[in-house]
Amino acid sequence: MTISDAGRSHAELIVAELTAIHEAMESLVGKVAERRRIPHDEVEQLRFELAEMKGRLERGSRYGTVDGAKRPQSALESAFFQPAVSKAKAFLGIRANSHPINARWMEQLMSAQSTIGMPLENLKDHLARTP
Repeated sequence: MTISDAGRSHAELIVAELTAIHEAMESLVGKVAERRRIPHDEVEQLRFELAEMKGRLERGSRYGTVDGAKRPQSALESAFFQPAVSKAKAFLGIRANSHPINARWMEQLMSAQSTIGMPLENLKDHLARTP
């Protein structure tokens, strides 16, 4: 099975969006990991970053499309994108106004990150194997 240029371009958009979400989660985990105290101004910045990422997951999971548009999902979105963002959104029960340490952000972010990472790697492998 081969992938058309349009199909490959669409798959690369999915990879880019999943990568961006994965990296945002990784960044937040890195900023919160093993911290006992976080200054108030930094807490506000972390809350902002979390809210942006949660918004991105919400847009992606609403219709399961990489662009957030209300349209039928492509086969790649159905197989890779929609399940990843929907599961990640479900794992992130963190309230955006909570404290990063008290609300245990790290554990929830790491769980959500793993639900993005596996489909992302599977899609990258699929693209690498398919001409």
